Amino acid sequence: MSGIRRKMVISFMYIILITVIILEIFFITGIRSNYYNNLEETLFNQLETSKDIYVRYFSDSTLQENIVNNVDTFWKQTSAQVEILDQNGNVLMNSHGALGDYKTEDVVKALKGEKGSWIGHVPYDTEKVMAASFPLVVDSQQIGVLRFIAS
Repeated sequence: MSGIRRKMVISFMYIILITVIILEIFFITGIRSNYYNNLEETLFNQLETSKDIYVRYFSDSTLQENIVNNVDTFWKQTSAQVEILDQNGNVLMNSHGALGDYKTEDVVKALKGEKGSWIGHVPYDTEKVMAASFPLVVDSQQIGVLRFIAS
């Protein structure tokens, strides 16, 4: 192959390779973003449903009494890990039995009365997880935080 023809072929190959790599990065980023957004929306929908059930049927008792008496009600509707936290951020109940005292940004937001989400690693698992937290409000007073975690 002559010198110019070879240089042209190599240049075109680099352009094609760089274009494919850039498109792949955009494609992977788009899929990841779509997956995270859908998972977050699903968790928030499930949290909203669980919160409504709690307020409608269990708000006449304290949060601690409901955990003792009706613990399975909180995770019947979801396959996600369920945590219930008190107003200080202490875990009162975890559906997987992993109790810990860690405050991620979703918990901090929920303790302030806002819904929040977080993506990261938890100490009891090697996989990356997404957590969504929602404040439990009864009679305009926040009594705790409901948190769903999915891998």
